[in-house]
Amino acid sequence: AFGWRYVALVVLTYGVNQGVGEALLFTAQTYFFTDDLALTPARYSSLDGFTGLPWQVKALYGMLSDAVPLCGLHRAPYMVGAGTLGVVAAFLLFSVSAGLGAMLAATLLIGANLSIAMPDVMIDASVAERAKTHPRLTADMQSLCWGSLYFFSLFSYAAVGHLYELI
Repeated sequence: AFGWRYVALVVLTYGVNQGVGEALLFTAQTYFFTDDLALTPARYSSLDGFTGLPWQVKALYGMLSDAVPLCGLHRAPYMVGAGTLGVVAAFLLFSVSAGLGAMLAATLLIGANLSIAMPDVMIDASVAERAKTHPRLTADMQSLCWGSLYFFSLFSYAAVGHLYELI
């Protein structure tokens, strides 16, 4: 009913961006702070809360994208911008991680978290809009969203420990 491109976008956002992204990011963040930077549990906890800021203010992205279209579009530019920021932040974390201080690393991790949290809000809004216009497909759309997330998460969390050991 919504076309293959929309279904692919939902699967990519929920499955790959969130399912794979969260598994890799959250696990890497934990080991980076505790193993590489040797932070105390108290310091790790405070920085973990700081890096999770993009998840705590998700409603702001929705209001912003609804009120301020970019290039005439309400969601796509925000998703592309967040993805670009996340790639740049992850590249900087990877390329200069040895010399990073904890606060700079945490700031870059905000960008990485934003690249997962913002598309989550955008795709949730589009699913909600489609649920209003096609109420009989609401359960199917929710199944697609959550099924994609957990399908990809299952394999990602199973593989992330092995990837960490290899790296």
